[in-house]
Amino acid sequence: MSVVKQAAAKVREIATGERGAVARRTLPIFATPRELQEHWDDPKVRETVLEGLEIRPDEVIMLFAQGRPGWGNEATAEVRFTDAVPEMGAELLAGKLVRRFKSLVETGEVPTTAHNPSARSDDEE
Repeated sequence: MSVVKQAAAKVREIATGERGAVARRTLPIFATPRELQEHWDDPKVRETVLEGLEIRPDEVIMLFAQGRPGWGNEATAEVRFTDAVPEMGAELLAGKLVRRFKSLVETGEVPTTAHNPSARSDDEE
């Protein structure tokens, strides 16, 4: 986080009493910005991306933009918390959300180890 952003966050905290965190993560995705927006507007997609999170952000914003040629377009997940959350935790969560969204758009599913043999319990042989 830049010095200017840190200073702005501190001023906001002092002025409003807010101690929340904001984090962003961006990934290239092979879909048009319009297709990305249509996916994000689908409540099932949104719930699938957020499913199973231990901490739910107060607000999740997905931003879409044209990316570099040959790299696809960009999807940026921005998460906002009003409660005090460590900045690193917010950044990790933003990264997890944008990776899940990318997988869902490109493959139709979010990766899981649920039915993977390496996910078996210790008592099975």
